[in-house]
Amino acid sequence: MAWDAAAVNGTLRLWICLSSLPLEVFRPNWPTELAVAVLGRERVHMASPLAMAADVKPAMRRGGVQTIAPQTILFDRDGCAELAALERVTMAMLQFSPNVAASEEAAVLADVSTTLRLFGGVRKLRQRMLAAARAMGFSPVARTNRRRRLAACTLWRRDGTKANRYSASVFGPGPATVENSRGH
Repeated sequence: MAWDAAAVNGTLRLWICLSSLPLEVFRPNWPTELAVAVLGRERVHMASPLAMAADVKPAMRRGGVQTIAPQTILFDRDGCAELAALERVTMAMLQFSPNVAASEEAAVLADVSTTLRLFGGVRKLRQRMLAAARAMGFSPVARTNRRRRLAACTLWRRDGTKANRYSASVFGPGPATVENSRGH
């Protein structure tokens, strides 16, 4: 999970990025002593550090993984579980701001400009937001890229209902994903 603060037009937005979400939906707080890979379209989408140490590479085919590292546990990517986990994190972030948006790119955006004083400033608020996501079983990753725009967001109201979808220009720059960096 990475975070990024962006001040735009007097508002302060914090990005919470869940970059290990495809792995962590199968088991929160994934132990590093297991070699695990998540496959998307029969190719490695993400792998644990131990799997990567066993020469499992992104985009490697299932058969290649089974040949090079037969001890690696393989999972097929579960988009429904990823979406449900992202929705849980988004709902948890509502305790810090009434303006929270979930991205299809495993990120949560919160406009925290109205709640900074309540939580003692941006650093304390950031720490609390990260702690809330960690308590749900997601691990932090220090990586951000503010040059990409958010493809689509789902706004959440305090009552837990979804608002309308908005275009990227409403929220400004967001985190980049592996897929976006390849031009997909």
